[in-house]
Amino acid sequence: MQIFWKYVDSGSWNVIMNGPFILMHVINNMNEEEDLYLWTVDKTGKAQYDIKARNIIAFTLTLGEFYMTSICKTTKDMW
Repeated sequence: MQIFWKYVDSGSWNVIMNGPFILMHVINNMNEEEDLYLWTVDKTGKAQYDIKARNIIAFTLTLGEFYMTSICKTTKDMW
């Protein structure tokens, strides 16, 4: 599976192993999630890895497996 995921997209394999790419910035010495409208094209692409990987996993599951994983918030949870 690792070879397949790296072939499809190494960024997708990264989110399976480490969780989604969450864009953070510092405001008043606190880390906060960055607003969507501030994302660059590069950041948007990184954020899409989780969605892409979740979509691929969902298409490979049986209906029963799909229902069990549909509540998962991230690819890492689905995996």
